[in-house]
Amino acid sequence: MRKIFLGLMFATLLWAPCAYCGKIPDPLPLFMDPDFRFSQVDSICLPPALDVRADKTRPLYLTERGPSTDFAHIQPTDKSLNGYLISIGYPTVQCSPVSATASDLAAPSEAWMSTLDFGQSRWLFIFAVEDLHVAASWLGGEGSYAVVSGLLFEKRASGVKLVWRERAAGAPWDTMLGRKEKVLEAETAQSVDNSIVELLAKFEWRAKKRRQVAFAVDEQELPGSCEAAWSALKDFMNEHRKKYVVFSLDDSDRLALYARGIGGMPMSPMNEDHLALKPKGNACAMEVTQSFPLKRSDDWDDLAKQVRAALPRQ
Repeated sequence: MRKIFLGLMFATLLWAPCAYCGKIPDPLPLFMDPDFRFSQVDSICLPPALDVRADKTRPLYLTERGPSTDFAHIQPTDKSLNGYLISIGYPTVQCSPVSATASDLAAPSEAWMSTLDFGQSRWLFIFAVEDLHVAASWLGGEGSYAVVSGLLFEKRASGVKLVWRERAAGAPWDTMLGRKEKVLEAETAQSVDNSIVELLAKFEWRAKKRRQVAFAVDEQELPGSCEAAWSALKDFMNEHRKKYVVFSLDDSDRLALYARGIGGMPMSPMNEDHLALKPKGNACAMEVTQSFPLKRSDDWDDLAKQVRAALPRQ
């Protein structure tokens, strides 16, 4: 079996200093408090990663290292997450574990937020694995991916406040070959590790080096309600599964995580498209962010055109 690229270190090396000219646009976050700035953050309290999957059959390697692959053991997610936060300029401190369900993270209540322990920090970041799909045959891995969420909280005199929330998907870099169980173990680790890169790429880059992740963003206004636009978007993507590799279509956030595909596989595992529908007056804004280390590949104008054509006539 090919050696697993032990996640974040290799991915960061592959993201060579950005060769794109001009200012790289900031990503469009799923949620960010209007008064929040990443410059306000000093140290971040980082509790152990959470597993909030509905199906926990496939083991994760969150706090303990996983089985050995070709040349090394699979590193725990907590170690990868901590290392990446530090590498982009955010010192971390350990704090108590967090107890949470998927619904707590989707809509944090004041009662639940009041239970969070910030340790010696004013800021707390929660990372959770929401979904994992890994599959393999005698030909190797088959369309594996992980869907994760990240939430940043601030401790204030008046109480705890959610200031940033984001979701992302990650897929393996390689088509792995070898014994099926070894392939599944390696693809699990790579999917989760690369989802960390996708998620934290949307933090403000505070390292001394120039930001190494390029973004392309787009916003288009659709007539009518976001409910109708979301229904049309889901129908279109479900009808074109060979063109779009869909990681998640989430009704609560009206968020689509997907990639352009060839034969059911993403063109590049790091070219994740992040599309959210948000009410804007009497219309609906379609906000899209694509993160890409190698090549921009989008057809957002066509996608918006297809969704717009499917909407009820005003």
